Amino acid sequence: MTSPELEVKSPRETAILSTVDRGVHGDDGCRLWAEQAGTGAPLVLCHGGPGLWDYLAPVARLLEAHARTIRWDQRGCGRSQRRGPYGIARSVADLDAVRDQLAGPRTALLSHSWGAHLALRYAIEHPEPGQPSDLRVRDPHRRRSRLAPALQAESAAAARASSGPVGGAWRAGPHAGRGT
Repeated sequence: MTSPELEVKSPRETAILSTVDRGVHGDDGCRLWAEQAGTGAPLVLCHGGPGLWDYLAPVARLLEAHARTIRWDQRGCGRSQRRGPYGIARSVADLDAVRDQLAGPRTALLSHSWGAHLALRYAIEHPEPGQPSDLRVRDPHRRRSRLAPALQAESAAAARASSGPVGGAWRAGPHAGRGT
């Protein structure tokens, strides 16, 4: 009979055991709740809202055997500190703090709803020089959703200016994305 310390654990059990509840501090000192689990390349999950808190735990559990998932509550939401200012620039800075303190220099972002808008803004404002740019945005309800006109123009301009393999026939608007 083997001792419990020497038992071989399944990837799921290992992922559960490696869950770490860790706070992140924004560049202004605001405490942001975060939790990471699993092993592999970092994957930061951005919940919708604003005003909601992390509801992506079931998605994270599905991915823990393949990636180190990092979930967080955005400023003023859930288990994070309720402290202004609130706004897009502040949210982008908070996401950068999560990336810097938990994920490292390169990470993937998985996001939903408002979190997708935040991830897109983050990608536009934090390009990775010298590294391939590959931004994929999928919205199953794209006929009903629209980017704000200013963000459409900004997104299209950033894509056209990219020196990475993102170039090509980009278009803005309700069917924004790379032309095929």
